[in-house]
Formats: sequence, structure tokens, C-alpha cells
Amino acid sequence: MARSYEKHKPYFELVEALERSKGCALCAMRKRSTRRYAETLLYENVNDPQFRRRLRDARGFCKPHAKDILECGDGLSAAILYQDQVEDTLQFLARLEGMTRRALRKKARAEWIRHEPCPLCEHEEETDIMRIETLRNHLDDPELRQALEKGPGFCVPHLIPTLERLKDPEHRRYVERLHREKLSRLLDELHEFIRKHDYRHTHESYGREADSWQRAPRMLLGDF
Repeated sequence: MARSYEKHKPYFELVEALERSKGCALCAMRKRSTRRYAETLLYENVNDPQFRRRLRDARGFCKPHAKDILECGDGLSAAILYQDQVEDTLQFLARLEGMTRRALRKKARAEWIRHEPCPLCEHEEETDIMRIETLRNHLDDPELRQALEKGPGFCVPHLIPTLERLKDPEHRRYVERLHREKLSRLLDELHEFIRKHDYRHTHESYGREADSWQRAPRMLLGDF
């Protein structure tokens, strides 16, 4: 008999995202929480020596998350954090001075890419796991199933870790079957979109397949 879990805020947030998101609900939730976390870091952690050391060890934020930081619009906080990064880069370049071309090719790139993970990447991974756990614990709930079945489903980068964390074989088969159906529908819509580009069918109006070419990469890669 399936264990019953009490419904708390994470459950209702997940159901709401499944009902409202036009793409992968987990991507939409990740994007919102990452933006909130970025704003919190800039507001609360910019003068925290421990956080700044952690950020230096990560060589700053990764490229996508550096964009998130800049979009928060807090110039002073960003400047304080990036002065550390520029100082560290100057020190890195100083260590390269006098190296032969062979040594540069062997050591420079390897040293530059060897660092701790981006703090926002770590946050995303942790919160993704929490949401997948919420899904797993409530997957027998009719309200959640209805929202999952009506929506577009999860992107493949979120589907795979979801399947990995589903302990109940029946749950896993249910999620696999559901997403095969959704991907098969998407494939049919792509076929229809291509068919209507044939000169013999250009007089036909577009239906649901009109944006299939935009939904397909997001389904395979995640939102971007």
C-alpha cells in the first residue's frame, strides 16, 4: 500500500506549476527560484567573507548565472563580487608569465577550468531534487496526476533524474509511458508542421503544430 504524505507548500507549488507552465514545469520553477536566490545573494551575502571565498573557489558564477546576476540590476553588489574575480584573474595571468608555449598549452587551460561548482548551479541541483522528491511522494494523488497529464511534460534533462529517483516500478512505468505519449504527439505535430510547408498544402491553416518547432528543442534540452 502506498504511503500517504501530507500536502505542504511544495506540493501546491508543484501542482500550480504543472497546471500553468507552457513548457517543463520543473524548468519554470527552477528559473523562478534561481532568480530569487540570486537576488538574495546580492542583498544578503555580498559582504559575507565565507560566501565570497566560496565564490572565488568557483571562479565566479557560470556564464548563464552571471547573466542572471547582471539582470538583477544591483550594480554595487555585482561590482563588489567581481572585483574578487578580476583580482584572481590577474593573479592567474601572473602565474603564466614566462611559461613556454608548450607549458601554457599543457597547464593554463587545465588550471583555469579546475574549480568548485557555481553556487547557483548547486542551488538549482538541490532544489530540483527537492521538487522531484515532492513529485515522487505524491505521484498517486489524482490532482497531481491530472496536472501532469494535461501539461506538456518534463524536458528530458529533468525527466531522466525524475525516473532515477522513482523507487516504485509502477510510478516509473507511468511517467515513462506518459512522456512517450507526449513525445509521440510532438513528433506528429512536427510532421504536420512540415507537411503544411509543402506548396500543395500552404493554403491550410495551422493548429497546435504551429509552434512545435519551438517546443521541440525545449523538450529535448530544457528551457533556455
